[in-house]
This record gives sequence, structure tokens and C-alpha cells, in this order.
Amino acid sequence: MARKPVLVVLFALVILLATGLSGVYAAATATGSQPLWHAVPPFVPLPPSPSPTAPAPVSIVATGDLAPGVDIPVELRHALRADLVTGSLQGRIAPDAAGRLRAAGFTIINGYGSGIRLSGARGAVTRFEVHGTRISVLGFSFDAWSNSITDLAAARRAVAAAATGADLVVVHAHMGAPGGYRTTAGPERHRGVNRGDPARFAHAVVDAGADLVLGHGPGVLRGMEFYRGRLIAYSLGTFTAAGPRTGRAAAAGVLRVRLSATGGWVDGTFTATRTDRAGRPGADRTGLGLRYVRELSAADFRTAGPAVAPTGHLSGG
Repeated sequence: MARKPVLVVLFALVILLATGLSGVYAAATATGSQPLWHAVPPFVPLPPSPSPTAPAPVSIVATGDLAPGVDIPVELRHALRADLVTGSLQGRIAPDAAGRLRAAGFTIINGYGSGIRLSGARGAVTRFEVHGTRISVLGFSFDAWSNSITDLAAARRAVAAAATGADLVVVHAHMGAPGGYRTTAGPERHRGVNRGDPARFAHAVVDAGADLVLGHGPGVLRGMEFYRGRLIAYSLGTFTAAGPRTGRAAAAGVLRVRLSATGGWVDGTFTATRTDRAGRPGADRTGLGLRYVRELSAADFRTAGPAVAPTGHLSGG
């Protein structure tokens, strides 16, 4: 009989609890809110898994023609900092000249010799890996030691082979007649030598898989073109010279581009330089180099030429 009062008390507590909860529910529904036991869902969905991080863009810096043994001033070396820094030196590169180029910031030179990584030799492809992106670099010219600038079928095969197993392909092209500012249809000759049809060659190698074409050989600045979303710089001038450069021939520059891991255009700039009477590069304070590139790009390639801002920023593609 002693257990009966306990059961009565428990029964009374259950009645009171049920009554209280009913009051809470009534109050909540009267105000349009959810009951307290519905305030927290039975589970919290996890956020979607982040997509894999895209590879960082690859930065590439290129200059025009280089002369062996000419030092690059310290104040310009900050411009020669990128994942890949390159230029063209058609003469033989001796170990001491290679050491100077490495000290200035160059990582690969289009030419032949020793003491630095090279591109351009017939049948050779130089391969890098940057941020997980595989890069192939190869060069062409009218010289016997190099891949031919005039045999377009062979050039297509060489670029297609370089693209196998690579994410980006960079092509150096030593082409065009010295001193010629305009890029026009047809082959260019100098002293009886066929120095290639620059536009036809550049389009052929882009069709075969090139993502950036760096032209040199005329020794002066020429225009630039976007073809199938890939930049072609037909000539970046003479960055360092064996002798004095004056007037328009002294205008040169440093091209800096960033490309995606699939070769797509990200952004770019052109920094104009002037080569002094000792053959050394310096800052172009005249603004003429930028003007030349802007005007020649528009004249020779119209809407396919990049827009060149007063700051040197390149846009298009």
C-alpha cells in the first residue's frame, strides 16, 4: 500500500508536464513560430566539398635579341623575375656569358653553347615543370643548327611532338628581315637568305599546339597579334647590343605574360626599354616603345592586335 502514493505523484507530474508542453506549443503556433523541439533540425548538412585547387598561372618574361658579354643594369633586373625568363642569342654562348645571363635572371636562352639551359637546336625540346604545369620550349630559325623556320610541315610536327606530355608550349622564332618594322604577308629575305614568312609560320605553330610565340631577328620592335587566343610577339627588339643603337632601332622591351595551365591568356604587360650607345638596356622615358607596339599592332593586325594601355598592360585574346 505504500507504493500507491508514489504512483499518484508520478501520474500527477506526467499530467503537469504534458499540460506545460501543450501550452508552449499553443503559444508558439499562436505567434507563427516553430515549437521548441523543432528549432534544431535532426542533422546539419555538411558544406559541399571544395573543388580541387586550380594550378597557379605560369609567369613568363621574354626579351628580344641579346648580345654576349653585355651586362644588364641592376635597376632593370627586377623586371627579369618570373617562373621562366628567356631571350634569344644567336651567337655561340660561352660559359662566362651564360653566367652573366643567369645572374641577371635568365633561366633559358634560345641559342647554342653551354652554361645555361638552351632551346633552339634542331630536334631538341627543353622541358620544365612549374607549379605542376609541364612546359616545353623549342626554337626555330633560318640557321643550319636550328629547326627550320621555312619548313612549315616540319615545324608543325616538331611543335605537336613537343606538346605531347606538356601543358604549355613556348616557341622561339628567329625570323624576319633585319630593320623591318612591318609584318606583312609573304617571306622576308635579307642578303639572299629566306628568313621565313613570320605570320604564316606563327599561325602554323599555334595551330599545331604552341601557346606563346616569341619573335626576334629583325632587331627592332614589331607589332603583336592574338591568334586563336594565343599571343604572338613578332619582334621584341634588341635588348642588349654589341654596338650603339640609336633612334627607332634603340627601342626594345620586356614582355611579361601569365598563362593558365592549359595555355589560356591570363594577363600581360610590355615594359619598353631603350638600348644606349654602349649596347646596354635602360628604361624608356620617351614613351616611344609603347607607342610603336601599339601602332604597329593596330596597323598590321587590326582588331587581332592587343590593346596596349599607357601603363603597358596588354588586353585581348
